Amino acid sequence: MIQKLKDVCFQNRYSQLDAESIMDLACDSHDVKLLPSSKNYDLFTTYEKASAAICHGEVITLGKARYANIKYWNGDFVSSNNNIIESRDNNLLRGRYLYYFLSYSAKDYYVEATTYPKFDQKSFDEHTIDVPDIYTQDKRLEILDSLTELIEKEELQIKQFDELTKSRFNEMFGKDIKIVKIGDVLKTTSGGTPSKGKLEYYLNGNIPWLCSGEVNAGIITEVKNKITELGLKNSSAKWIPENSVVVAMYGATAGKVGLLKIKTTTNQAVCSILPDSKFVPEFLYYAVGSKTEELVSKAWGGAQPNISQGIIKNTCIPFPSLAQQNEFASFVAEVDKLKFNVQKRIEKYKE
Repeated sequence: MIQKLKDVCFQNRYSQLDAESIMDLACDSHDVKLLPSSKNYDLFTTYEKASAAICHGEVITLGKARYANIKYWNGDFVSSNNNIIESRDNNLLRGRYLYYFLSYSAKDYYVEATTYPKFDQKSFDEHTIDVPDIYTQDKRLEILDSLTELIEKEELQIKQFDELTKSRFNEMFGKDIKIVKIGDVLKTTSGGTPSKGKLEYYLNGNIPWLCSGEVNAGIITEVKNKITELGLKNSSAKWIPENSVVVAMYGATAGKVGLLKIKTTTNQAVCSILPDSKFVPEFLYYAVGSKTEELVSKAWGGAQPNISQGIIKNTCIPFPSLAQQNEFASFVAEVDKLKFNVQKRIEKYKE
């Protein structure tokens, strides 16, 4: 049975906690989960502090921008986001079945905006879903849950490969290696944002323009956003060469580190550490990436922490010989081959 999403699910407008209250929750005892969290860890609060904001049951959280990280939740929680989707009748449409459908069709109800795709309510409401009988849904869910379990195991393996690389880095450069400040041995720069009020700076643009949210990709081989030549000339955006190490300075991804494998421009929320013959790019990427927690700890601001270019310049990293750097880069290349094979399996499962 084909149904419009607006007829089978709805967005529940739960009471929400203000930003100050949300920040306070991280230190409370773990009774009720705060959803969704932009952090890399779960936040919780107490039943007492949750008060009117408490929510119950089976829901899906959906972000408002950038093809959201859609998640399924079941239990008690506190809302920090309005895009909370629920099935109108779980006896007709299982909440988890709806979750899988939304996960695979997300791009259909996000529209291109000036800088990144944004959730479009009308597109969501009018989007259709095939709702089979409950028996069929449950049988499909058995298969989907099994595939999800396989994917989670493969993703865990990728994390283990990453831990292996970190361990090797610490083993090679943890002691008896010269330490230098980034700003003393390398040049850094930031970018800019063309005026969002001028359509001609973005429409039909062909110049790649990296935003801080994309730094989280790690090895960067493509950029979603584009600006025009006119936008480049009338802003602080500038071309950044391939093999630059980039650091996100603002927002949820502050402190995340990436390695450019393309030439691109960036916005002002990205600090670019320019390539230099004294450093192997893959080594420098991991050296700076090993300082993510330190950078985040020095961030200032409230819900949207900021890291200045000055903080990045004053961050210390190891400065081994080129032979040692190349040895580490070769090790990383071998690990990346293994990760690539695992990633291909994950993609196969998702087909």
